[in-house]
Amino acid sequence: MAGVLLSGAATANDDSVAMYLSLTDSGKTLDQEMIGGFSRVYENFHDNTLEQRVTETYAETVYFNDTLVTLSTRKELIDYLVKSGERTNYIKTRILDVAQSGDDTYVRWQLEMSFDVMGSARTSNTVGMTHLRFDEGGKIVLHQDFWDSAGGFYQTLPLVGRLISWVRDGLHP
Repeated sequence: MAGVLLSGAATANDDSVAMYLSLTDSGKTLDQEMIGGFSRVYENFHDNTLEQRVTETYAETVYFNDTLVTLSTRKELIDYLVKSGERTNYIKTRILDVAQSGDDTYVRWQLEMSFDVMGSARTSNTVGMTHLRFDEGGKIVLHQDFWDSAGGFYQTLPLVGRLISWVRDGLHP
């Protein structure tokens, strides 16, 4: 499929995809501490150690995409995660499985979060996968999430959720 581009498929995000695909192998062997750092970052967004945990786990320059945003620096990531914590009642992430293929690490997780929309508490519960790559120092340089943001997040929103449900219902017999 390489080199195949459907007419009209080019988007403004082509640069971020190219960046994602162009990152080189780190040559670093995976160890439990590297995955432990990743897990610790996402275990709690509501304490004063989040910035420290991110700094210990992510490289200064990073490719981060969680299907909602694409970021390129640790500072942007810290700001994003702090703001996410401020906008949620709680976020709980549980690591389900870890697999490695060469320099690539894949972490399957369950994410539950609660947030308020128009004065009403909403809870989102979803499963996803994160593709990670580490530098020579064991810090994350690539973080690409794969998850159903429509079902895991957007479907919980009042108007958008109804639209997504309507589309999904129309696709199923």
